[in-house]
Formats: sequence, structure tokens, C-alpha cells
Amino acid sequence: MSAHAALCQLGGTARWSQPAVVTVRAGRGWCGPRVICEYGDMADVVVRRVDFGYFVRPAQETGTGHPRVEPCLGYVVDHPRGMLLFDTGMGSHPEVDAHYRPHRAGLREALAVAGAQTSDLSIAGNCHLHFDHCGGNPLLPPAARPATRSPNSSRAPASNQ
Repeated sequence: MSAHAALCQLGGTARWSQPAVVTVRAGRGWCGPRVICEYGDMADVVVRRVDFGYFVRPAQETGTGHPRVEPCLGYVVDHPRGMLLFDTGMGSHPEVDAHYRPHRAGLREALAVAGAQTSDLSIAGNCHLHFDHCGGNPLLPPAARPATRSPNSSRAPASNQ
């Protein structure tokens, strides 16, 4: 489920770029530095950044010839109809860990710093299924887990005739 679809289930839409905390009040307007929120008849909504750590992108992947440290961020959207988590942090696999040298904050710990816990979550979504966006999915309560599908799932099922 996309972040847009998940937020629409909660009653609104929003666009933002990495704010630490944003409070959206009913109406329409500019909500803060680098943050544009669009919404309908919504009560107060709070968006909090969740810091899951960082990883080091190897030089051969950056195009600059130098390694680059990249943050791993998620967002909690606290809405009167429920709490949305967008992205769940880094997974772990020995080969991936050796390649990207991640420094992780676990899902529960990162949510606690942001003032939330997994039991607060109504729904979650991932922007895509790379290791740095969906690693915490298995730790989510079943009702909050994102619906995921394979790239071929849009095809009609084969007939068993």
C-alpha cells in the first residue's frame, strides 16, 4: 500500500519532505518549512520523523567514486482515526550488512523515540520493498502490516480448467 493510499484510508492526503514534526490543522495551507499539506475535513494531524539509523552506500553505487552515508527514515502520522507508519526501517542479512554496513535503530526503539509503539499502529505502508524501507514489517501487529504483492500479481490468475 502506498503512503498516499494509507493516509487516504485515514481521511486525508499529504505531501512532505523530511520534517521532524508537523502539525496540520483543519483547512488548507502551508504547514512549515519545506512542508506542504493538503487535506479535507480533518482534525489535528501530527507527522513525526522516525530515525531508523543509516547505511553506507559503496563508492561504486554513488556515481561520485566516494562512499556516501544515507539516512534511513520513516514517518508516523498520528490521525484521529488511527496511526500510520510509513516505512519500517532496515532488515538484516549477512551479505547486505557486509555490503552496506548499516547502523540500525530497531523498529520498537525508533518508534519509542518518536513517541509511539507498535501497538499504537493502525496501518503501515512502504514506499518500496528495499531492505532499508521494509525491514521492520514482520514486527508489526498483523492488522497494521502492509499489503504487499509480487510484481506479477496484477495478472489475472491462471485458470484451473
